[in-house]
Amino acid sequence: MRFFQGIKELWGELDRAEKRGDLMCDEMVAREKIFESYRQYLASSLAIHDAFQKLSDPCEQQKACVRKENNDREYIEQEEKNKRPTRLQFIQEARKIAEQERVERLQEQIARIKSEGSGWVLVDDPKNTSSTTPTFNLPTSKI
Repeated sequence: MRFFQGIKELWGELDRAEKRGDLMCDEMVAREKIFESYRQYLASSLAIHDAFQKLSDPCEQQKACVRKENNDREYIEQEEKNKRPTRLQFIQEARKIAEQERVERLQEQIARIKSEGSGWVLVDDPKNTSSTTPTFNLPTSKI
């Protein structure tokens, strides 16, 4: 009851401010929000009242059980759907595959260049200063 009284008082105060011309834009927005909240409150109260009345009817109880089973089934289906990969997971997987393909293409190009003998020379490190990493030197005549 206090809720209704508070809304009634606030609404009356906003009405008086509007009549005086004191109603500011923010207060007009507040008034609309109060009205919308009140409308939602009444709608939910009516829905609760209807639900209690329907539950007292045996036929409605049976229908409610069927609806609950359907809701449970929809919930299970939704959970299974949630287990499916998300868009982000698809993107990450696609990036991983693209990177693998890029590496494979580069390896193929390196193998083709080595087999064609296109001027790249694989030189062992004569001083053994580096680890087992080979170095590639371009012959100066091709530059």
